[in-house]
Amino acid sequence: MKYSYFYSAYYGTKVFEEDCHFVSDGEVVAAYKDNYWFRAKIIKCSKENVMVFTVDFGDIFLVHSSDIRIIQEEFLILPFQAIECFIQETLSNVDSK
Repeated sequence: MKYSYFYSAYYGTKVFEEDCHFVSDGEVVAAYKDNYWFRAKIIKCSKENVMVFTVDFGDIFLVHSSDIRIIQEEFLILPFQAIECFIQETLSNVDSK
């Protein structure tokens, strides 16, 4: 969460145009949710909503396109913190009927 406070200090003090229409699927952006800014990768972008993957926490959520900003280069210096992993020899909790 420490990084989110840093992003909030930057994005929360400036006025930005709504610029989601300039971004595309797979691009890393700044996404605002629950009073925090996150570095996020766009999974799917529509006119009103954007599905994102938070590259530092591994969460996936939907935000309004007005809550997306083109990320500043200085926020891309730090490597992404989320790491994909799997637990071997576990059963899925999905019921296979």
